[in-house]
Amino acid sequence: MKHAIVTGGSGSIGVCIVRALGEAGYRTTILDKQPPPTGLEAFARYIEVDLRDFQLSRTAVDMACREFGGLDVLVYGAGVLGPTCPFEAAPLEELYEVISVNLSGAVACVHAAVPYMKRRGGSIVFVASIAGELGSYAAPVYGATKAGLIGLAKGLAKQLGRYKIRVNCVSPGSVSGTQLLLRARGVPLTRTESLAIAARLPLAQLTSAEDVAQGVLYLCSPAARSI
Repeated sequence: MKHAIVTGGSGSIGVCIVRALGEAGYRTTILDKQPPPTGLEAFARYIEVDLRDFQLSRTAVDMACREFGGLDVLVYGAGVLGPTCPFEAAPLEELYEVISVNLSGAVACVHAAVPYMKRRGGSIVFVASIAGELGSYAAPVYGATKAGLIGLAKGLAKQLGRYKIRVNCVSPGSVSGTQLLLRARGVPLTRTESLAIAARLPLAQLTSAEDVAQGVLYLCSPAARSI
């Protein structure tokens, strides 16, 4: 059976990714601080891990890979927004937490996963953000970490491609119904605000968590073997 690891698999986007992978035949290990909602037990199991701790992250990846005899897919979807106050007013420890979860945790998990993935190839997908390309007014450190993920993916793709390990990012904009969007604003979008945002987009609609999950699934599939 194909094995996937999804960090942040208990969040709104993560749950959709886990479900999409499960429906595609993957047995998935969820790494997260919070347990996932019920309904995923048929194809996923949960390991509680604080991704700010690089040693715990490495240990969790290693344990999951050993149990399932290898690894085919790693999706790093864990992410926190961090403070949205003026930059100089933000507690420094909270800014470093954003770096630890969003970027350092990715480095630790990939570092542990690559030796297993080299044995049979596979796919690594980072859930980045449009903020990694454009920057984030509300949360500049968040944007910086997502830019770091994009740079990490580009470098790893060059180094690991010879082992048939593909590395890519999905970079969503505003995803409807997610905690990150709520956290950035403090209140949910009104219908009028949602329509105003959608009107500026080419498809005239907000992205959903399911849309992001389908993008991840495509990048993990044989259809994306040259990407």
